[in-house]
Amino acid sequence: MDQLPLQIYQDKGFSSREEYLDSLRDTYGAEAVNIFLEIMPPSEDFDGLVVDLEDYVSNTGFYAMCNAELDGGRA
Repeated sequence: MDQLPLQIYQDKGFSSREEYLDSLRDTYGAEAVNIFLEIMPPSEDFDGLVVDLEDYVSNTGFYAMCNAELDGGRA
């Protein structure tokens, strides 16, 4: 099952998946959310997507390590 039932979004206070995603865009930035949506399935909306967004915008963890490697360690 790739798509989460609408009820899950409603139980968390959102009227739809799009309203939930808009709240993530407000928090983490539209560009970051949209990029991750291209590679993450909807089933990860409340798990992997949020964890990756938190890691990405905090500049720690996996994404910071990748950026440091791409910068040749100058990060």
